[in-house]
Amino acid sequence: AQRAYALRDRLSVRERYMVDANYHSVVTKDTVKTIAAYDALLHLYPDDRAATNNLGIIYRAQGKRNEARELYWRAITNGTAASVTFNNAIPLEVELRGLDSAGVMIDAFARAYPDNPSVPLLRAQYFAAVGQIDSARAILETRREATRGNARLQAAVLYQLLNLAVS
Repeated sequence: AQRAYALRDRLSVRERYMVDANYHSVVTKDTVKTIAAYDALLHLYPDDRAATNNLGIIYRAQGKRNEARELYWRAITNGTAASVTFNNAIPLEVELRGLDSAGVMIDAFARAYPDNPSVPLLRAQYFAAVGQIDSARAILETRREATRGNARLQAAVLYQLLNLAVS
């Protein structure tokens, strides 16, 4: 981060703001300057996926949950949200707006990233949360079969199956 920061004058404006944000986040630990860099970048490039997601994470960590939700929701409704943005936004949506709204967001995630392995896991969590345990279990059993050979995805599926079994 320090070398990139030292050479940032060689970068495009967009890249420079990302380097500034990263430098202040990682090296100086100056959240105010980190936010300022992301804000400046989003002012020029409102659809920047990384800046949107990262600024949302900072806002949420600061307890500014509504500001984080607004950033995430804008990216989702504009069709510019990265998949990680959905993963960060959905639990926040549950906290702020409830399960029905989170279900709408999961549907948007599925449309934007139909092959993302998080989609069925989030659907299973949603179904479990609304009491549709059989639907949740069916999704997870299907994913269990489909993810054989992938230890990371298997672990995620088995963890959710375990949660269903003990709830």
